Amino acid sequence: MIPLKDPTTHQTPGPVPSSLRLINRAKRLVMRDFAIGMQIYYNYMRPHEALDGKTPAEAVEGENKWMTLIQNAATAAK
Repeated sequence: MIPLKDPTTHQTPGPVPSSLRLINRAKRLVMRDFAIGMQIYYNYMRPHEALDGKTPAEAVEGENKWMTLIQNAATAAK
């Protein structure tokens, strides 16, 4: 159990500064975006040995629409 008062000073902890709350929120958002990006990479771009070099999306759908989209965007950007 977390004590409500510090035993050495007998003071209650103050409120968390808003700047720390903003930093923690930004970290959570970055980690969420990173996790979403890794999920897209793993399922749509990374070939798997167990699937004979296909991505999970290709194994299920037959065509990798994400990879086609990324390749089209890369050639259009040049």
